Parts: sequence; C-alpha cells; structure tokens
Amino acid sequence: MQHGAEATLIMCRVTSPILRQCWVRFSRGVGPLMRAIAPSCLLLLCGFALSGCVIVPYPHTTQSSPEIRGRILDETTHNPVGGAEISVHERPSTRVVSDTTGQFLLPVHHNFHWFITASSCADDLPHGLPYCDTVDIRCRGYATVQIDALRHLAHAYKYYGDPMVLRDVLLVVTNR
Repeated sequence: MQHGAEATLIMCRVTSPILRQCWVRFSRGVGPLMRAIAPSCLLLLCGFALSGCVIVPYPHTTQSSPEIRGRILDETTHNPVGGAEISVHERPSTRVVSDTTGQFLLPVHHNFHWFITASSCADDLPHGLPYCDTVDIRCRGYATVQIDALRHLAHAYKYYGDPMVLRDVLLVVTNR
C-alpha cells in the first residue's frame, strides 16, 4: 500500500468508519493517479460540507461580456472609420474589425461552469473570466480609446443579456 493512501486510511479510521468504507469502495478499480488525488478531493468536499457550502453538479453558463454594437467615426470629419480593431478589455481574443461604414458587432461571450455551490457561499465552479463591458478601440493613425459601454449607451439598457448599442465613437487623429 502506498504511504499517502495508508495515511488517508488511518485518517478515515480516526474520523469516521463511513468515510473509510466510502474510500475502500472508491479505491477499488481506480487508477494510481485517482488514488493519489482522491484523498485531497475527499478532504475538500468535507471542508465544503462542514462550512455549510454544498457543491451541486450543475453544468451551466454565465455571461462574461455582452453583445456590443456601435459605429466608429473620425472626430473632425465624422466619416466612418473602417478597419478599426475593437475588443473587450483584457480579452484580445474577442477582437473584431469595423466595416467600411464604421459599424462593429462584438458577440456575447460566456463562461462554462460544471458546478454551483449552494447556501451562503454561492459561486460557480470553475470561476471563469469576470464580467466585462469595457471596450478597447485601436486604429492606425488614431489615438487608442477605451470605453465603458454602460456609460456610452445610445439608449437605456433594459435587461441583462440584451445587446448594448453605443453612441457613435469618435476617434482623434494622431500624427501619421
């Protein structure tokens, strides 16, 4: 018997015969990696249970960034700026490029979670990326702009999950 598994069995014997019985049944037919990891997982689950938290298997998604639509214009001429790169702040992989009319559409992004914790410590597991509605806009020949979408709305934002439509974003020309 491995040293780690032996220590776990001794701990189970001391704490509870039920835990020992569960461990013996679980360890039958389980590979060496799972046998090494299982004691830690068991202790983690016991810790959650004793703290009043309950982990419930519940595959689901949460929104990490909303759908954001808008138009990019030159500040002096008010002409559309095509080719501007728009992304959700700190998530460059969400990058889109404005079309020749200056229009852009950042699609909604979600986090996937396998579990949810119930009671006073409610949380989604794994955590995923935090919610973000800040937009970065970059374009050659213009100053980079960072916009808080909630403060730059064209009209009232009614419901969480609805697309955010921004007022026209004006880019300032820099020395080319």
